[in-house]
Amino acid sequence: MENKRHYQNPPVREVICEFRFDEKSEWDATIPGLIYDELKEAYPLKKRSNEVEITNEGSTSRSVQMSDRIQFFNEQENAAIQIAPNLLVINLLAPYTNWDNYLGMIERVFTTYKKIANPLDIVHSKLHYINEIKFTQDVVELDKYLNFVPFLGGNLPGDYSSFILGVKIPYEEEKDYLRIQMQNGKSHNLILDLAYTNNQIETVNFENMFVWLNKAHDNIIETFENCIKDDLRKTFVEV
Repeated sequence: MENKRHYQNPPVREVICEFRFDEKSEWDATIPGLIYDELKEAYPLKKRSNEVEITNEGSTSRSVQMSDRIQFFNEQENAAIQIAPNLLVINLLAPYTNWDNYLGMIERVFTTYKKIANPLDIVHSKLHYINEIKFTQDVVELDKYLNFVPFLGGNLPGDYSSFILGVKIPYEEEKDYLRIQMQNGKSHNLILDLAYTNNQIETVNFENMFVWLNKAHDNIIETFENCIKDDLRKTFVEV
């Protein structure tokens, strides 16, 4: 993607890359420990966590369940690996530097997981950017800063104190989709959430996975830029 904008103060709060693998893949309890042995120099801190897990997200057959995960953190606890049976998640919290650095992190972790766990296939992949947009004023005219805003027509009142809105946009002849979601956060902040996901199992495999990730990233960044206006860009300080 050419002509990318770069910001001194990017609003990225967290980036998440998630892979789910074929349930027929063999799994045993020693796998997380073996992965830790390979990566402990960069991720020395170990934790366990129970997470709410949504499967078949975006479909009518989606389900919600609890997932017991092993987590490995770096010393600063702003980068993490989460592992559960046939699940790999790579998290990076602010400060976010750039895509190439994060992609390198994904590549190292994914390669290690693949070598040790030997999964059969990738059945689900997602790249997820969570942005926190901060305002200092008490009253914000959102359409001055954003193209993606709530709309209240007719005789509905123009003022509102809280909201949530979202759309799902198909890509690649509906093989992928991008979900845009925005809601008010704490104080006067907004959360702008962009998640790019494969919609068909055969879309992503071990051979094209990094090509797919770069495409997902480019589509997310393009959509983010189309969501915001120059008055908001100024607060990020373009460099």
